[in-house]
Amino acid sequence: MQFEEQLIKITDLPLDSICRGVINYTVGLIFIHEGRPSNPARFVGSGTLVQIDDVYGVLTANHVLDELQYSGQIGLVLPLPGQAHRYEIDASHLTKMSIASCQTDADGPDLGLVILPRSNVGEISAFASFYNLSFKRDMHVDNPITTKAGIWVLCGFPGEYLSQDNPTSSFQHVLSCCCLCGLGTVTNEYSAAEYDYLDIVVNYKNDLPSSFCGLSGGGVWQVLLENSSDGSTVEKDTVFSGVAFYQSEVANNERVIKCHGRRSVYKSVYDYVLSQR
Repeated sequence: MQFEEQLIKITDLPLDSICRGVINYTVGLIFIHEGRPSNPARFVGSGTLVQIDDVYGVLTANHVLDELQYSGQIGLVLPLPGQAHRYEIDASHLTKMSIASCQTDADGPDLGLVILPRSNVGEISAFASFYNLSFKRDMHVDNPITTKAGIWVLCGFPGEYLSQDNPTSSFQHVLSCCCLCGLGTVTNEYSAAEYDYLDIVVNYKNDLPSSFCGLSGGGVWQVLLENSSDGSTVEKDTVFSGVAFYQSEVANNERVIKCHGRRSVYKSVYDYVLSQR
């Protein structure tokens, strides 16, 4: 597996540093087919490394979990730009936690967590970071930041950007994975039962993949901005704020990415994980 970065730059916004920070929490999930030597790696979705008390895992969409087998090897695409690597965990050592599933893809809820063995957490932490959901949790649940503030970023691995690369001295098969940090606008937010939802519109005036398949389970981030003393716009804070799980068809040069929001993450996911300990 080889990780590459794709950064979207906008004049006067510090998106280079913002995207690099967000990517540090982002992973791809790979199912490794040892019985298919000609094409052993199958990309199944994106996720965000999170910590809930002493539980460490990959927060993603539940339908991504459905693509992961209970045996064999599960690979993680780690934030190692330009470096071919193979990081895998025996599937039997992982716990797949189905938090919320649905009958209709577009409606949700759709949330799942891959709990990682503690023996792997230290190794992963050498290359990536786990977002601690306990941090400012009460504020995100009881007094959330308005969705109108700052900018919104979707982060994950569109399948359209996957490609087979040439073999290296270490790897016979190399799957190149390109991480997308894409800007969007929250046009609608609502709740149903215990979950909240965000509709994020992406505009095809920008250079975007024709499909966001593969970005399912990827993180949704709200980037708060402020003016510096020299008048430039700088990052004030970047808040993990949801999970993407569904894409609409393109209409009027726009597509809606449906996502879970902060209450789903900091309340529903958090409480469910602790209840299963």
